[in-house]
Order: sequence, then structure tokens, then C-alpha cells
Amino acid sequence: MSEVRIERLGMEDLDALLAGYRTVFSHPLDPGLAAWRYFRSPEGPAILLGARMGKDLIGGYALLPRRYRWADRSGLCFQRTDAWVLATHRRMGIYNRLVETGMQGAMEAGASFLFGFPNQHPGAAQNRRGVVFEVPLRRRIALLRARPVPGLRGWVFRLAAAARKAKTRQTAPGFTVREVDETALDALVTGPVEAPLVTPVADASYWRWKYLDPAAANVTVVTVEHEGRPALTTPIEWGKQGAYLLDLRPGPDPQAARTALELLLGYIAERGIAMVVYESSASDHQALLHGARFMLHPRSGHTTVHPIPHADVPLDPEMWNFMLGDRDVVESP
Repeated sequence: MSEVRIERLGMEDLDALLAGYRTVFSHPLDPGLAAWRYFRSPEGPAILLGARMGKDLIGGYALLPRRYRWADRSGLCFQRTDAWVLATHRRMGIYNRLVETGMQGAMEAGASFLFGFPNQHPGAAQNRRGVVFEVPLRRRIALLRARPVPGLRGWVFRLAAAARKAKTRQTAPGFTVREVDETALDALVTGPVEAPLVTPVADASYWRWKYLDPAAANVTVVTVEHEGRPALTTPIEWGKQGAYLLDLRPGPDPQAARTALELLLGYIAERGIAMVVYESSASDHQALLHGARFMLHPRSGHTTVHPIPHADVPLDPEMWNFMLGDRDVVESP
């Protein structure tokens, strides 16, 4: 049997990488979307790894660069994604070698931690690659009209009752709902100067890449203005199951933000959308969301955090802030 080599990949390897991805996950990753994800981020290109046996690519792994802030400090981190090994080559330690090589690459780049959104709960663990722990996510949902949600009968009855009381008006004096293009983004979106929780930075350059690039065809950035000033701004991903508020940015006036969220729900309802979802690990915007009849989902997910050895980051899950827009895939195909 040929030796398995772990290699850094580039644009010239993309076709082979996507062929393996499609085999493992049973759905294709569009080449344009992959090139955007791996090579066009404002933070720089991904660390893209492949496991090769002879000339064949039998595994892949990607680390997407992000900046983060914590208190008055900033640094580099990476998001783990798109890990796969062909079924015929599993149980050979290839996945572990991909992860270890990725960790080494992240350390050499000066990163402080890796994070990801896995399908299974690893719990808090100590292994040869260091500590890995979970950061719980709180998913809140508002129903704009009645719709079935399988497997959550009792919870859905309460959600439906809240939906009957939900405020989804289309107009309010002094308020305007408009879609945003990149020329207006710098004035609407800024990254945090200081962050009490460890927070991946999502400033105007990140929004421009993540939400306004042509590859993000199913995302619209919407702002609600009150007397010419932004009262609420958010990117909305239009999924098959509902609308997803990826990053909620209310203005400084709480009352204007409440009215703006009502108008935003009305804007979404006009498209025939039944369900609106917001997710975050922090307990931010609770009063705002509660006022719009968002209810806490009983099956929220989690993020895993993998600190780089000896990095100065907290190990307390309550000290981390992730949101829906940090995911690479919001709604599964």
C-alpha cells in the first residue's frame, strides 16, 4: 500500500478536493462557492490540507482564518470545516493526521484557537491535541404564521400561541426598511473596539465578503432606519425552512430597535416566510427578541473550541461569543 502524505493544497487542487467532498457528503460544493470560501476571505486564504495516497486525494480539511477580540486584545483564530476521509481509507489515523497538521499550521501562523460547529458533542476532553470544550448556543425562533415542526409538539403549541401575538407590521412613522449595498456598509457595521467575551470580528470587510459577495446569493443585508439613523441592521439568509438572522446589530435606542424588529419581521413575512431564527452563545438581545415573541428552542446546538497549547484564552464556555453568522453552513442542503 502506498504511503499516505498530508499536503498543503492550492487552487490547482480544488477539483480533486471537491470530488472527494461530494463522494463523502453526497452533495456537491459549488466550485465558485469553494473558491470564495477558501481563497477570497479578507483575512487571507484558508489553510487547505489534503491526504494523498499516490496521486489520489483520499481526505481533506480546511481552516478558515478569522480575527477575534477579547477585552482590549485582538488576535488570529481559525474555523475548522470541510473535514472528510473516503470511507475506504478510514480507521487508518488519517483524520487525526489532518487535524494535527492543521493545528501545527495554525500555531505557525500565530493563532490562539480553532473553533467549529460539529454534528456531535465531544464534551470537555483532554487528548494529545490539547483541551477541546463546548460553547452552548441558544437558538430562538419566531413563527410568523402557523406551520408544523416535527418532533416538538408541546413546544410548538407554545410557539404557535406566541406567533398569534407576534407583531409584524409593515409601516411605522419615521421608520424605513431598506436593503443595503456595499457602499453603505462601512457606516452601518463596525467591529468591536473592546469585547468582554472572546468574539470573532465581523466588521464591514467581513460582512462585504460573507454577505454581499455574489457567492452569497441567498443573503440580503437589511437595515431599518429611524429618522435617518440605523435602528437595526442584520444579514438575512433565506433558507428552505425559514429566514435566519445571522448577526443582529440594534442601534443605541432600545425602543427604536424594538419597533425596527417588528418592521423587519413584517418585511420577512411579506415574502411568505413562516419561521425566523436567531442563534448566539451569548445572552445578548434577550429583551429585544422576547418583545418580538421569539422563543428559546429546546434543541439548541454548540460550538467546539480548541485552544492552541499555551495560548492566553479562557477555558470557561461562558466567556465566548459565537453567532449564527459564524457558521460556514447555516442550513444543511
